[in-house]
Amino acid sequence: MNIEPEHAEEITRNIERTGEFLRYLMDNPSEMEKIPNGSHIRFVDSFESLVPEEVSIKENIVNVRKVYEFA
Repeated sequence: MNIEPEHAEEITRNIERTGEFLRYLMDNPSEMEKIPNGSHIRFVDSFESLVPEEVSIKENIVNVRKVYEFA
């Protein structure tokens, strides 16, 4: 598999974010109830940078920043 360096950095960053998010949820189990069943979790640096056209209305998407604000 040929992965570009910038894509490899994004993959590594998302793996790290996933671990941090899982630790947060383990420490705060009531926060899991805020995530709708069947949702996709997307890690973002800011909510302002999201492009609404890229999100299908039919999808349940949870956008998560490092401070774990749910949108």
